[in-house]
Amino acid sequence: MAGVRTLSWASLLLLSGAVAAALLAGPASAGAVPRGPPGPLPLAPSAAEPGLTVDPDSWWTEAGGNVSLQSAWSGAPASCRLAPIWFRWSIGGGTADGDLETENASATVFVASADQSGTTTVVVRSAATVTCGDLVRPVFASSSANVTVAAPIQLRDLEVAPDPAPPGTPVTLSGAVAGGTPPYALRISWGDGTVASLVLPGAGPFSSDHVYGNGSFAPSVLASDSRGWTGSGVVQETENVTDGFAVAIRPSTPIAEVGIPVRFATGTVGAPAAYSSLFLCPGTDASEPRAASGPTFSCTFAFPTVAAVRFEAVGSRSPFPEATAVLDEPVVPSITVALTGAPPVEEVGLPAFAPVQLAGGVPPFDLSWSLVGADWNGSETVAADGTAYVPLQGMGAGTGVLSVEAVDALGVASPNVSEEVPVAPPLEVVGAAAATSDADGVAVNVSATVTEGAPPFDWAVVPDSPAANGSAVAGFLPTSAGFSWNGTVGAGAAVNVTAIVVDAAGAIDSVALVPTVTQPLSVAVAAIPYGSGEAALTLTFEGGLPPYRFAWTGTDGTAGNGTSGAAGGVVVYAQLGPGAPVTFSVQVVDALGAAASASSTVSPTAAAAAASIPVGPIAAVAMLAVGGVAAALWLLRRRRPAPAAAPVDPVAVLRELLEPCEGADRSAIELLAEEQGVPLERVRETVERLKTDGRVIAERGPDGEELLTWSNGRRA
Repeated sequence: MAGVRTLSWASLLLLSGAVAAALLAGPASAGAVPRGPPGPLPLAPSAAEPGLTVDPDSWWTEAGGNVSLQSAWSGAPASCRLAPIWFRWSIGGGTADGDLETENASATVFVASADQSGTTTVVVRSAATVTCGDLVRPVFASSSANVTVAAPIQLRDLEVAPDPAPPGTPVTLSGAVAGGTPPYALRISWGDGTVASLVLPGAGPFSSDHVYGNGSFAPSVLASDSRGWTGSGVVQETENVTDGFAVAIRPSTPIAEVGIPVRFATGTVGAPAAYSSLFLCPGTDASEPRAASGPTFSCTFAFPTVAAVRFEAVGSRSPFPEATAVLDEPVVPSITVALTGAPPVEEVGLPAFAPVQLAGGVPPFDLSWSLVGADWNGSETVAADGTAYVPLQGMGAGTGVLSVEAVDALGVASPNVSEEVPVAPPLEVVGAAAATSDADGVAVNVSATVTEGAPPFDWAVVPDSPAANGSAVAGFLPTSAGFSWNGTVGAGAAVNVTAIVVDAAGAIDSVALVPTVTQPLSVAVAAIPYGSGEAALTLTFEGGLPPYRFAWTGTDGTAGNGTSGAAGGVVVYAQLGPGAPVTFSVQVVDALGAAASASSTVSPTAAAAAASIPVGPIAAVAMLAVGGVAAALWLLRRRRPAPAAAPVDPVAVLRELLEPCEGADRSAIELLAEEQGVPLERVRETVERLKTDGRVIAERGPDGEELLTWSNGRRA
């Protein structure tokens, strides 16, 4: 069987107090690793810092329109080279909604929400490397563009009244302007070859009067706003001007909705003293003609269509004059709201938008929402069906529930819809780096982990100096996980490395890693006979990065393995039978994967003589018996030569130490035995064995400490 003992001085601190601690203290450990987006490092004396721009940085578009945005780096010194690693676009918030066609390229297209006015900010973030000679460092920057979205100009509720009308009677064209950017210029074409002009300072209703001769007329309106955008509309029901018998129909709403009653008003001109009337509403329960009981009637449509609503009037006396009017009434399905696609990617502290699909119903729509878990709610008016975007904010990490409802112009409410919205905690990346110097330069190994954030993730590793033989410097993680990089920089070059991560919500985090450079890994082995039928292999590790994994084999077929957590030495023991000399070969691999090997030969026939053990001045041993532990240890350390490389017989060492003393402190004896080259673990095992066979007497001191005495045949 083989055993592993670690040679350590750490236990001295427990006995020698402040004096020994001061004597044995090593160098201070490295400082904390800085993390988060680092500030800019100097490129070169007086060098300008590169920046990120967006073209255009300000733009106008119609609701439902597109704006192409291009991002680019600029400002690197002429002698330096800048290489982008990645770009990430996101919507920074505002009063206009929209979506991005792509989020991880140097260019994107902002798609404005249909019929929604306002201004929004589109943000781009990017990371890049700047190479100036042998210095390579990462840079981070962000930029933005303000996109103003204007709803298209709309002319609503255009109608002429009265209809029908006798010639020479003034009629009034009325309607309303919405969208665009005021003020507005209106051009009214009356349909009889004449035009009129109006100026409106803002959105809202307007009207204008006109006098027609005989005929049927369809007035139209052309509106233009302050930016030159235009919109137009035509009166849906033709104006009938006659001095004969005529009828007309006017709906209470220009668009009907399935299942919602619509009231129709009738008008007449030149009507006989007595007449009867009928109305017909296709696609309703009044699909057969019915008698009209007054100047109005109502229809409830059962399915979407364009219904040809008909009204007829017939005089009650000869010659029984007739008049007919037909109105094409659009009928739309009931209003519905749907939360489209996958839930939005939301992260604590970053804006997000949920797309909402509106269909059916009569516009405009009042869209309202609430986000359970964030105490967040809001509403907006949407001018037409299509896709709208609901802003989300205020949530902590976890899962919230988004609920959305819409009410159309007829007061009809959609069924409430909801979906869960997962909210990721803020992005965080942690990491560590190590470096080992060798003949080729400095080998750097980076290990980092994305612990929080909204997946997926893009990562990049940027060394401060050019690296050869390196692994991939960038990659993709579908979920929170680790990534690594390794490469070799030139001797004397900067070994600092920055690990950068960007997530699906557009957040960026980085960690600056400053590795401690270790020397090349080496191992030495010394094999000697030890006791009866056993060999002691002293393994000494230097350089490399702990922990070390080692394995040894002997030419006689013996083998073993183990680990060591620190540089220094370990002793392993192997069975050693009689016969030819045995060569023991040792291979060691450190945490970076570096390897080293060594071998040593031992002759089984050599005498396993006990090593000579210089104990040191008797005064030091006497001090152990009376206290003075720290001073004794210091004296021994200062005066004793370095312990022999060959392990010694622990029984002989303990006897030499204990015989001059009566009741020596066990802790001190163990440390002194370790000073003589006996591994501490073996010392303790030997003490317990000697207590068992009676050669050592153990007693308790006044403070509970264990005191040892060599028995010389006495009994406790």
